[in-house]
Amino acid sequence: MASTASAIDATLKQYLSDLERRLDRIMAAVPLGEPGRKLRRRIAANRAHLFVFVTNRDVPYTNNVSERHLRPSVIFRKVTNGFRCQWGAETYAAFRSVVSTAKANRASVLDVLRFVLAAQSPPEHLAKAR
Repeated sequence: MASTASAIDATLKQYLSDLERRLDRIMAAVPLGEPGRKLRRRIAANRAHLFVFVTNRDVPYTNNVSERHLRPSVIFRKVTNGFRCQWGAETYAAFRSVVSTAKANRASVLDVLRFVLAAQSPPEHLAKAR
């Protein structure tokens, strides 16, 4: 089992080397316009974090979790044709934040909303989750 893990680690290191070489070639290209220069600067600034998922198996290789968290807001915006005022958008964003956090902590969404709206100290079962 340990030899399998080390073989996988060696393969992942080879993949990382290949990705780094490919990125080197891309970064060597001269951008033609400001959007290209801006992208190049952002890649250079964040390069150390671009391929962490290759060698650290705890880091997901997709952003599916983030996409799933955003989906209800996107659907709501499409169904309602957006927000008519900044206040509505901010209120909905705060609501989704509370609901998503409650779900992530396996707390009752209704209890958490009641707590937030009442501005009381947290119930005992919510305080233990921290």
